[in-house]
Amino acid sequence: MNSNPNAFPRHAIRSLSPLEARVLGVLLEKQHTVPDTYPLSLNALTSGCNQKTARAPVMNVTEAEVLTTIDGLKRLSLVLEGSSSRVAHDVVPARSTDSCGVAVEQRTLARLCRHLVGRSVFG
Repeated sequence: MNSNPNAFPRHAIRSLSPLEARVLGVLLEKQHTVPDTYPLSLNALTSGCNQKTARAPVMNVTEAEVLTTIDGLKRLSLVLEGSSSRVAHDVVPARSTDSCGVAVEQRTLARLCRHLVGRSVFG
C-alpha cells in the first residue's frame, strides 16, 4: 500500500447549488421512470426541474439556467452530453433492473442529492 499522501491527485471541494442538485436528481429519476426518453433533451430536463409535484422547493428555471448548470456539472464530470444534445448523469451506473431495486436506488440517490446541497463534494 502506498502511504505517500501525494500519490493520488487532490481535487478542489465545493458545494452543489440547489439547481445543480435538482438537475442531477431529475436525471437520476427520469432514467428509471421514463427510460424510453432518457437521456433527456434540454426541454425535458427543464420541465423536470420545474415540476410542481414531488419537488421541494418548487423551482421556476429557464432553459438558459439549466444549460449553464449542465455546463458546470460537465466540468465536474457529473453529467454527459450525448448525441442530439441529450443529457445524462454520470453519477452511478444503473445496476438494478427489478422494480424494488430501482425504487430503493432512486430513493437513496434522491436523498443523496438533497444531502449534497450545501455540502462538500469533490469536483
